[in-house]
Amino acid sequence: MNVAFASSYCLSGTGIARYQRELIDTYTAWLGRSGVSDQLALVTPFNRSHRPAGLPSACAFRRSPMPGKLQRALNLGLGYPLERSVPGLQTSELIHSLDPQALATRRPWLVTIHDVAWRR
Repeated sequence: MNVAFASSYCLSGTGIARYQRELIDTYTAWLGRSGVSDQLALVTPFNRSHRPAGLPSACAFRRSPMPGKLQRALNLGLGYPLERSVPGLQTSELIHSLDPQALATRRPWLVTIHDVAWRR
């Protein structure tokens, strides 16, 4: 299965950044051992940051070629699917979001919500 992790967090630090890093490292290691042709990509949907330092080479990096505010307006405001505006996402079969915000996509979408204590 081709999986894309959508996140605006960097890969260093604690909390969500650490979880994301360990998840990507574990999945990449599993892909290397399993011999399957699945692919993994990290996506920064609403910014044009560069490939994070330390991202495993087996993990692709995808970003939108357009400014973040325009991408956000298209995706969240108009519902334009993320995979249509971010090169390389057309082959993703699942988008796993590490940000608790809605993404417009036609792909199956999984969200990890780390902490909701702040809602109390």
